[in-house]
Amino acid sequence: MRYSGDWLTTVLVGLPIGLSAVLGWPGGTSIPELLGWLGRVTGVGGLACLLVAAIMSVRLPRLDRHFGGLTRLWKQHHYLGLASLLLLMAHVLLMAFSRLPWGLPAMQEVLLPPMADAYMWAGWVALIAMMIFLAPSFQFFGRPDYQRWKAIHFLAGLALVAGVIHAVPLTRTFNLPMTLLVWGGLGGLAILVFFWRALIARPLMRQPWRVEAVRTLADRIVEIELRPTRHRRMDFEPGQFIYFTPHDPALSAGRNEEHPFTISSAPGGDTLKIAVKDLGDASHALQSLNEGSEASVEGPYGLFFPPESRHRKQLWIGGGIGITPFVSAAEAIHQGDWAEHWGEALLINCANDPSRAYYLEQLQQAAQDHPKLAIQSHYFVEHGPLNTDFIRQHCPDAAEREWFVCGPPALTRIARDIARELGVPSSSFHSEEFDFL
Repeated sequence: MRYSGDWLTTVLVGLPIGLSAVLGWPGGTSIPELLGWLGRVTGVGGLACLLVAAIMSVRLPRLDRHFGGLTRLWKQHHYLGLASLLLLMAHVLLMAFSRLPWGLPAMQEVLLPPMADAYMWAGWVALIAMMIFLAPSFQFFGRPDYQRWKAIHFLAGLALVAGVIHAVPLTRTFNLPMTLLVWGGLGGLAILVFFWRALIARPLMRQPWRVEAVRTLADRIVEIELRPTRHRRMDFEPGQFIYFTPHDPALSAGRNEEHPFTISSAPGGDTLKIAVKDLGDASHALQSLNEGSEASVEGPYGLFFPPESRHRKQLWIGGGIGITPFVSAAEAIHQGDWAEHWGEALLINCANDPSRAYYLEQLQQAAQDHPKLAIQSHYFVEHGPLNTDFIRQHCPDAAEREWFVCGPPALTRIARDIARELGVPSSSFHSEEFDFL
């Protein structure tokens, strides 16, 4: 499934690379010329990926819909970051080897430029900054702390500025007007987005809310109900999520830290609800969040249920805290406001045992009252891991349905494997993950 944002990303990255490949062709066929050409193309491509990745981090509500939701947008951002790092590392090596015929001193000017060559050193600053802030994203040293990862990511601003400073005076592919157009346009927009996120977005985009209630759903699981304090209720769709920031001074951890949570309530209410599982210091502290305390909410984000897929028959697979988008959708259908937008849906509610099926009674009530909904429980202690036979038994037409999966990574992998085995097209498989959003 293609979204309008995909085409924009392709153009913004592909156009500079294409222009550098065509306009920078050396005309000769000697090895040094080809290496130099490849070095310039990889340099242009790496910087273009870095700048576009930064632009994609703008995080504006509704903008992410054009990319298929914020989760999908961040995945593109993640892959562009990796591509940028690999291309720029190749750029350095190719440019160095292209000078090999002129001897080692010529190569050393690339790998260890003179201290007075500020533009060359700006390139090294950009590359080193990228290595530092991208390493945690790819878990080179294990899974990083969320807040520490966010803080390290501010080095991206240094990489952006240094990369543009390196590219503008040294670009040999484009003439000066085109150089200013490409790097001035992309670089200026990327740096603007970075400062928007770092300095302006938080106070402007966050809205004040109050913690209305905190209810225990199960051991180490609470549901937090929020009410706006100075504005109207939030308009959202089932499956969307918010960034929640508690300001309760009594919290032992996580105060004033934002984290993403899926909305579990139906659209249209005066309040919204989120479910929080005890998975770390911050989420553990939220288990005892005080009612009446202040909080901030930013959003909504995400596009878990694309409008063009809602009318089809659907198979929902939810596990653990990943059941929340289906709770929101079931309640929306149950209340009738969204019933006409949805096709028939079967939810397979995956849990270790009945005590961990947090919203089962609420879901069963919604299914009992509405013919479009059906609920089937799957308990690990009784059935083992979810498998193809279980899907076939309870959903014989699963191969013809739209699949929506949200839960632990292991459940998503199992569901994806089952879908492939049944011949479900990749465009009909939708999953949601929240790693480093």
